[in-house]
Amino acid sequence: MAEAAHVVEHRDRGLAGSFAVLAGAAAVSPQTLQPLPLMFALVLFLWTPPHFWSLAIAFHDDYAAAKVPMLPVVVGDVRAARAVLAGSALLVAASLAPAWFGMGRPYLVTAIGAGAYLLVKSASSRERQAGVRRSPISTRRSPTLRCCWAPRSLTHC
Repeated sequence: MAEAAHVVEHRDRGLAGSFAVLAGAAAVSPQTLQPLPLMFALVLFLWTPPHFWSLAIAFHDDYAAAKVPMLPVVVGDVRAARAVLAGSALLVAASLAPAWFGMGRPYLVTAIGAGAYLLVKSASSRERQAGVRRSPISTRRSPTLRCCWAPRSLTHC
């Protein structure tokens, strides 16, 4: 039951975030809802579960100690990492569609590159979960992520 409640919670969060995209589109063009905002709303909706589940894997012990039923606490890190990879694959597939509805080639190239990076990191996280639990995206190995995500003084490098 806790696993089902957890999935519903992230569905609701994803929908709430998606509505912000749709509200912005409605403010720009109140008469008609174009396909592009719908696609970006879908991308944001699909981004939510893998994002939160990756963080929950990284902070599994904290969620378990607080008795918060995040997916890794409920089903284990290995199954949660599989869910992250599956969710990431859906996200990448959905993120490619806007290129054919007006976003063009630069968007497509960026979406392919970022999507490939996300899938590689998600797959390596899934493989790591069989052994030692570590952060799904290691900021220690990626100076770009370290600079964007946290000041160097907070990463204890």
